[in-house]
Amino acid sequence: MTDKRFYQSVSLRKNTYKKLKLIAGVLMPGVKLSNAGVNTLIINKVFDSLISQRIGKGLNENQKQI
Repeated sequence: MTDKRFYQSVSLRKNTYKKLKLIAGVLMPGVKLSNAGVNTLIINKVFDSLISQRIGKGLNENQKQI
């Protein structure tokens, strides 16, 4: 059973939901991901990109943690 302490829900407009499905097909062609999996993938990619940009600007290890 899912442990609710580790998850929260997100509401998306129908148009955004359609875009999410399209992005999933582009990021991981041939792989079926859940909506939560696609959201996690996108968020992690954007987050990693932002962190790597900030490291180049002198962000230290303590500032990387959220």
